[in-house]
Amino acid sequence: MMQSLSNWCILTGTWIGLNWQTLIDKPSENPGNWDQALITFLGSNENKTTNLCSEHWVHKPEHFHIQQTESWDCGIACLMMIQRWLREHRPNSTGNTSLDELNDRDWILKLVNTESIWSIDLVYVLEQLRKTKKLNFRYLFASKVLEVDQHHKNLSYYEKAFSDDQTRVTQLFQKAQRESWPLIKLEGQLNLAQVASLVSRPDCVAIALVDNMILMQKGESSTYAGHYIIISGVYRDSENCDTFQIHNPDSLRPLDHISFPIFEKAWRAQGTDEDIIFLIA
Repeated sequence: MMQSLSNWCILTGTWIGLNWQTLIDKPSENPGNWDQALITFLGSNENKTTNLCSEHWVHKPEHFHIQQTESWDCGIACLMMIQRWLREHRPNSTGNTSLDELNDRDWILKLVNTESIWSIDLVYVLEQLRKTKKLNFRYLFASKVLEVDQHHKNLSYYEKAFSDDQTRVTQLFQKAQRESWPLIKLEGQLNLAQVASLVSRPDCVAIALVDNMILMQKGESSTYAGHYIIISGVYRDSENCDTFQIHNPDSLRPLDHISFPIFEKAWRAQGTDEDIIFLIA
């Protein structure tokens, strides 16, 4: 078991639109920075710490799992899962229909207009979900790089479309800055304790970018394969090991469980920028 899970750990960074200073156990002296950032995302004056005890090890519904249909559309499938999840959180929800989800996919594909999807493309769709679909949720996109990382052009996964991607992704980050989207550039590593604490909430899930070669435990590979998954909770398995509960659009199973060390290795791999998008319904 990871001993650090009972505590929030320090995260430093800068917000686009808000200044995010540190995740610490005491209030900031400047409420316009830490306190306002916390209120903006969590939506209330909640405690700065969340201890993972038995009642926080939660399961969220299995039935929002959606499989990807192409080799490149894992991010699209994750967004469709998010829409399914959000609809079911609405008061008096009647659930989702096949027509809803067919329309969801067409709408998302028109918005992203590319098969080379970056995390900022997903964030753009989330912004449109709030503005045009009027879905009520909050999100926070955290990454070590809030621009096009030039090192990625040397990775085979990115190189084919890198030139076109660079233009589109740069424009989206500029739009994010102008419109103050909730993005945070991580100055250090986001600790797994914090990820676990957030997704343990019954109203929170996350979309994470991982290296699929590592996630699927295909051995040591020099070939990066970017892949989006949803983290919907934490779980202690029969061998008393702590795992993340995930919805993998590349899997036939509605739920998978991945150990913390394997997830961390896949999430921190070169090419991911440690991208993660937290969402609260």
